[in-house]
Amino acid sequence: MKASVQVTIKSSETESYTANLEIPTEAPSKEAPFVFKVTQSRKSPDSTDDVLIVAIGDKDNFYIGVKPPKSLMELAKVENVVDQLKVVVEEGTYNVNDGIFS
Repeated sequence: MKASVQVTIKSSETESYTANLEIPTEAPSKEAPFVFKVTQSRKSPDSTDDVLIVAIGDKDNFYIGVKPPKSLMELAKVENVVDQLKVVVEEGTYNVNDGIFS
């Protein structure tokens, strides 16, 4: 039985964060990894952005990607200086769009 848990936290009228946890039916593998993701959603401008992704495939495949929310970059007044900031640590090659390791 596959388990999926999703929680959305509304931080303001225009911003929310969704935490999504996907637990595969069997031991995690390259094709069906354990995935935990936090996504920021904004209404103005209308956008979504993954601020945290943790994927564990097996002992040789893992991915951790972290980046600050856009609202935090704006609040710190660095959005004009820092175009993109993302920290990734991985073993193996994880395709963020497909959600699998190659």
